[in-house]
Amino acid sequence: MILTQIFQDGRKAFGAVGFVNSACDSATEKREIRNKFKADLARALMEDDSLKIFVFFTNVALTVGEKDDLAAVAKAEGIEVVDVFDRERIRIALDAAEGLGLRFQYLSIPLSDAEQAAFFARWGSDLEQLITESIQAVDSRLERIEFFQEQNHPLTSLSFRFKLQRKVLRSEMPHFRALLVMMFPRSLPMATLHVGVCDDGDFWREASGAG
Repeated sequence: MILTQIFQDGRKAFGAVGFVNSACDSATEKREIRNKFKADLARALMEDDSLKIFVFFTNVALTVGEKDDLAAVAKAEGIEVVDVFDRERIRIALDAAEGLGLRFQYLSIPLSDAEQAAFFARWGSDLEQLITESIQAVDSRLERIEFFQEQNHPLTSLSFRFKLQRKVLRSEMPHFRALLVMMFPRSLPMATLHVGVCDDGDFWREASGAG
């Protein structure tokens, strides 16, 4: 199986898996894994002849020298970064805080109290942020659904008000006027509605009488 991922510096990386049933780390199994490594490397280079990063996973335990030999095979083919994860490296990765969740999810291995503490110490803040963002996203969608639902209801009243910085007597207030402008969709006969208010009622009566 060949996997394609993006390396930390943005370059494409190919990964391959070579597992054997009930691995006992025999010479035969190691020879089989070496052949599998070469075959997967060749296939990866067929997919992308400019490939520079290759990662191999196996459940057979390999010595440092054996892993160095595999890396030399890949580098002879132009690969610049070679990483071999044998059984021990995979175990270490899964026992680390970063791997505990994967171990529990895919291998059904329960977490001890200490492992749970390590997991939440590593990921607790990220999980909290993820949950908070998810709740906010749900709230935003619900508000939008409610808006679409309510916009189908007829508008029966409309008001607006001014909020002063402090309480004042009516006699203290100067003359004021206010204008409310409402914009409607262009599909409606009336595109704009202007509503004006003024504190001087006599002004309007005098103006209408003068006409």
